[in-house]
Parts: sequence; C-alpha cells; structure tokens
Amino acid sequence: MIETSDGIVSPTQDDEYSLVQDLAAMAQSVQQVIDKRANARFGTQSEREAFQVDAPEGTLWKDTTGERILWVKHGSSWERLWPAAVSRSLIVGSFEQISSFPFMNLRWLQDNGDNSNIIIRQSPSVEKVGLSVINRVNNSDTSSFSFRHDGQILHSYGGVSRSIPFAVYSGRTLVTHEDLDSHVNSAVSLPQGYFTQSPNIQLTAESEYPERINLSVKNVSRNGFSIRSYRPTRAEFWVHWTAQQQFNSRPG
Repeated sequence: MIETSDGIVSPTQDDEYSLVQDLAAMAQSVQQVIDKRANARFGTQSEREAFQVDAPEGTLWKDTTGERILWVKHGSSWERLWPAAVSRSLIVGSFEQISSFPFMNLRWLQDNGDNSNIIIRQSPSVEKVGLSVINRVNNSDTSSFSFRHDGQILHSYGGVSRSIPFAVYSGRTLVTHEDLDSHVNSAVSLPQGYFTQSPNIQLTAESEYPERINLSVKNVSRNGFSIRSYRPTRAEFWVHWTAQQQFNSRPG
C-alpha cells in the first residue's frame, strides 16, 4: 500500500491485491482526510455569505474575491482571521498615490473590502483654488468642496459645481411714516470692508397690511443702501432686508 502526504492509502502494483481489505483501507483513509479537512473551504464572498447559516462552528473559509480574507465561523457569523482587521477608526496618511502633490487621506476600510475616504489636498493645477476636500467611495470621487484664494467656496456633486455665496448679511430697519400718503427714505449701513462690490438687496415688510406698502431700494453700494417706502397712512413698521454677494467679483 502506498500513502499520500494527506494519509490516503491505495494498493500498489507490486503487492498482492486483496480487493475487500485494500478498498476498505483506502476508504477509511479517505474518510479520515475528509473529516480532517471538511471545515476548510474557499470561494467568493457571496458564496461564503450564502453558506453562513449552514456552516458548522469552526469552519474556515478563504475568500477568493475582495481582499482574500481568511474567516472562521464563530456563533452565527464569520470572524475575520487574516489579514488583521483594520481598526474601526480613521487612518491619516496615504494608502495609494492619487496625486503628485501633498494631500491628507482619512480612510475608512470595512470588513467587506469597501472603503470611503475624505481627502484634503492642495490644488495647484486648478486656477485660484488653494484647497480641496474630496469625498471618495471605493476610489471614485463623489463630492467635493474647493476653497479659492479669494474666499469663494465651490461645492461639486453629480458633475455639477455650485458656488456658496461670497458674503451674506441681513438685518431689519424700523421705518416710520408720520404723514399721510408719504414716501420715506431709510438709510442702512453695511459693515466696512465686508462686501467687495454692491450686493443684491431683498426687502420684506413686517406689517398687518403689507398690501398698503410699496418698497424699493436705492443708492446701493458695498457700504450701504437706502430703503424707499410708500404708505398712504401713518404707520411704523419693520423692514427685513438681506444683502448678498455671490462672487468676489462679477464673473466675466
């Protein structure tokens, strides 16, 4: 009888052949090997997940896809054996070179091989952009914020870039009409140096009879504007206003 490295025996040509005894010995040795190795399996991640309920306690499984992880069945779930599981915390550093200039990478790696990242990097290749914060899922960009040197912030998602307003300021001004059928000019000052150009102004009257009030704006500059109001009756009311500058300078 010859024996393999696994312990399986089989008849040899030089030995006297005894059908029953030799086949019984071979069958017994094969069964011993099966019993010894039955808890070691391999296949894809999806095959392992499908086998999870039926897998006996202590079953070893080697994934052939994803990160090629070695698992052991423990209780009702798989426990990762190798390579060592990444701590469920943010990792600061570079795990792959994705640019030719400095960046900081915050990576979250999950047991199934998925990963998500927040990447903070300089953007010398983009005009006037000093810093970008980029969200990535499985090595694909999903969204980003870009901070320009002039203070403008751009948000990109789904292939569309939007500008966050460069400067916004709001407040309210008390307007008093002491005469009937009168026009009143009310000056509003804006913080010095806050706006770099004349902002857009929106006005809203706080009144029980807004239909009796006519509002307009005049003398708009980066330092202030005037509210011009008309009302046919004597009254005192608040005018809420918002000043907004979209860009540091007019596009184009």
